[in-house]
Amino acid sequence: MLRELKEKTGSTNYEIMMRYDDKILFLFDRATGEKLGFERQETTMFLVVYRGDGTDLTPEDDEIDDIRFFAGERIPELLFPESREFFAKLVSLSEFA
Repeated sequence: MLRELKEKTGSTNYEIMMRYDDKILFLFDRATGEKLGFERQETTMFLVVYRGDGTDLTPEDDEIDDIRFFAGERIPELLFPESREFFAKLVSLSEFA
């Protein structure tokens, strides 16, 4: 997880607080599945705290255009439906306040 964060954001200022046992399952429609070469994706979720001041965050991956911070109460509107279900079930948004 820390290696992935470094690759995506350029920073090593993260602390893994916990790994969730539950996973998120994304089921892709036919067109997306054909494009990606698989029909679903299972994602392991972690609670990670960023300990930096923002100056070390630089997108280092062609999948990422920008890195921004959002208030915890905005999280649900930014997520895919499968992720919203995970957060509603397992994560208290007060953890992000």
